[in-house]
Amino acid sequence: TGEKQKVVYLLAGHKEASANTPGQTGERAGEGFDFAVEGMQRDNYLVRTLNLAQFGLVPDDAAVVVIAGPKQDLGEADLEALTEYIMKGGRILALLDPDSPDSFVLLLARWGPVVGSLTVADAVSNVAGEALTPLIQRANGQYIGAPELGIRIVEQIDVTFFPEVAPISTILPIDEMPLHIAFTPLALTTPVSWLEANVEEVNFDPEVDQGGPFVIAATVEATGPIDSADRHPAARFVIFGDSDFAENRFFFSSDNADLLLNSVNWLADDYELISIRPKVFPFRELIV
Repeated sequence: TGEKQKVVYLLAGHKEASANTPGQTGERAGEGFDFAVEGMQRDNYLVRTLNLAQFGLVPDDAAVVVIAGPKQDLGEADLEALTEYIMKGGRILALLDPDSPDSFVLLLARWGPVVGSLTVADAVSNVAGEALTPLIQRANGQYIGAPELGIRIVEQIDVTFFPEVAPISTILPIDEMPLHIAFTPLALTTPVSWLEANVEEVNFDPEVDQGGPFVIAATVEATGPIDSADRHPAARFVIFGDSDFAENRFFFSSDNADLLLNSVNWLADDYELISIRPKVFPFRELIV
C-alpha cells in the first residue's frame, strides 16, 4: 500500500521471540511467542524487541508495547520509562499471570485495573475437565466487549481458553471509578468458577474460596491516573490475566490467535483489521 508500517515493541526479557527478523524464529514449541510475532507481521506491523535497560525509554514510534508473561520486577528506570510512555497516550497490551511481579501489577493499577494473584478455576466451562483452564464460549454469554463504544475485539470470537488465568478487577468498585477512566470487561468465567489458592488440590471450598464469575480480559481507556488530578492524552490498555494462551503451543488453538491480534489492532487504531483470520496451520485436537 505504500503506507508506513506501525511498530509494535515486545518488552524484552519475558516471552522470547525472534522479533527483529521476519521468518526466522526461535523454539516453536512450548513457551515462545514466535507465532504471535509472525501473526502481527502478517497484519503488517513491524515487530521489534524493546530493552528498556539499554534504551532507557519507549521509542516515539511505538504504536503498541506488548508485555508478555513478565517474570522479573521492573527496575526503577524501566518503571519510569513505561509510566512516561503511558502518560503520553501510550498503548499497552499486558499479558500477565497469577504470579506476575508486583511492579507490573502496580504499574497497571495506577490506571485502575488490578490483576489478582490467585488462579481462576471453572467447574463447568473448561478444557477436558481441567478446571484451571477456563474455556470462554460465546454460546455461554461469556464475551462482553462494547461494540457500541468501538471496542470490537471479541465481536467475532467464539471460543478461547486460558491455562491458569488470574482475575482482573478494579481498584475501586466500577460504579465509583472516576469519569476519566473507562474499564470494559471483555471475557468472563461462569458463575460456578472460583479463586483457587491451592492449584495442587483443585477443589471448591465455599467457606474459603471466593466464587465467580470473574473478568479475565478487559480494556481500559484513561486520560489520567486514578490517584492523581493530572491529565494526559488518552492511553489505552488491553489486559489479560494469562500469557499462556498466546504462546506457540496454544496460539492456533480455538480463536486464541484472533483474540490476541484483534487486541493489537484495537490498540493501534487499525479497526478494519479486526476479524477472524484464515488459519495458517490447521489445528486438530484429540482429547482422550
